[in-house]
Amino acid sequence: MLKDSGGAEPTARRQAWVLIGDQRNFVLAVLLPFVFGALCRVLPGRDGLRPADPYGDNPNQAVPILVVLTVAAVVMGLALTIRDPLAERFVLWREQSVGLSASAHLAAKLLVYTVVALIQTAVLTVVAVPGDRAPTGGGAPILELYLAVAGTAVVSAMIGLALSALANYPLQLLVMFVLVILVSLVFCGGMAPITGRPGFEQVSWLVPARWGFAAAASSVDLRTIDLLAADDIEVTQATLSRDLEELGAVKLRGVDGGAGVYVIPEDGSPVRGVSGGTDRLCRLLGELLVSTDATGNLAVLRTPPGAADYLASAIDRAALPYVVGTIAGDDTIFVAAREPMTGAELAAALNDLQ
Repeated sequence: MLKDSGGAEPTARRQAWVLIGDQRNFVLAVLLPFVFGALCRVLPGRDGLRPADPYGDNPNQAVPILVVLTVAAVVMGLALTIRDPLAERFVLWREQSVGLSASAHLAAKLLVYTVVALIQTAVLTVVAVPGDRAPTGGGAPILELYLAVAGTAVVSAMIGLALSALANYPLQLLVMFVLVILVSLVFCGGMAPITGRPGFEQVSWLVPARWGFAAAASSVDLRTIDLLAADDIEVTQATLSRDLEELGAVKLRGVDGGAGVYVIPEDGSPVRGVSGGTDRLCRLLGELLVSTDATGNLAVLRTPPGAADYLASAIDRAALPYVVGTIAGDDTIFVAAREPMTGAELAAALNDLQ
């Protein structure tokens, strides 16, 4: 009996039954791949890991998908193991006293958790990257992606075992768990540029998520499918509108009524004489214009508090031929009319644009 208890195979079976018998952790292990896979599915965009549509609603969708997959692998690996040695420390000491091999016990844990991590990441990959969003490059990119995610999860599980062996209290495990997740998120390379930044790049070499993200990006040929990443452009939806505004870009529709495109003048000045350039101004006048007045060659526009500068910018960018320029305060805009138009005529013309 004692001889069998020290073997790797019986110990592995026992470890598997211990994992299944812990119902809460077992249910969590089953649900996590589906939860993270669903998160990848609800990210904005239609392309997934296929070549990006430059006029789509999220042309760099591949980056956040790979970030979620990488961080999910870290979370699942840690969640499997980080409480295990601490919870079983006294059990192991007791079993060692009756002949259980410590190396067999550790080997059994490594075997069982590796198998579970491989199954979890397989489910995660299938749920997160369905056929219509799967990479289309040569070779077997979906298999390579799975191997990258699975490797990250297995290494994270090993890290969880090591951290649990160092902890003395459950609260320490919680702090370690959160810290590893945050470090993985920051240094994986998908949230912010890491390459070429002294200090950050060197620290990232020690973070498994960094290698996992790089392997996943290589497996799907991120530089090809992600148009923005190919030019080393880091952009989010939060910064896109601001950047387009600073560039003086105007969104216009083609003559055939097709998809809208952004036009950027070569000299940075507002686009003049292009059909559709006043669409945004008309919409903003309808939303923000409260009242109008006039004096001499000036039209005086009233807006809600804080909206004057925004509306004035739209008037300037519309490049109306009868407008010289604008001066904006907090809720008042002075618009200068080009001769021979009077301020009253200009105010009426702006009213008609609503």
